[in-house]
Amino acid sequence: MTPTCASCGARIIWATSERGVPMPVNAQRRPDGNIVLSHHRVGAPPVAVVQTAGQLEQLRAQAGRRGEPLALFVSHHATCPSAGRHRVPRAQLILDAESHVP
Repeated sequence: MTPTCASCGARIIWATSERGVPMPVNAQRRPDGNIVLSHHRVGAPPVAVVQTAGQLEQLRAQAGRRGEPLALFVSHHATCPSAGRHRVPRAQLILDAESHVP
């Protein structure tokens, strides 16, 4: 079962940022998204990799050559009407992530 946002009820995927910080991502794929979910380890949450415009262009071209759809996602914080209530200050996120590094 896919988790849902406690505020707006949207389906989300709990991923981690490249720094290891938990990050809610909308579960529905979006062609205008800028996040690729990368699965590194079985049983671990996916890693949300934010792509630049140039990277997106390259990924779209590669997917087109393969004849495959490109799975892009959007951060839930970009679409949730109550995102401000759930955001943690960036400085705290960095401190929390650093404290979990082995």
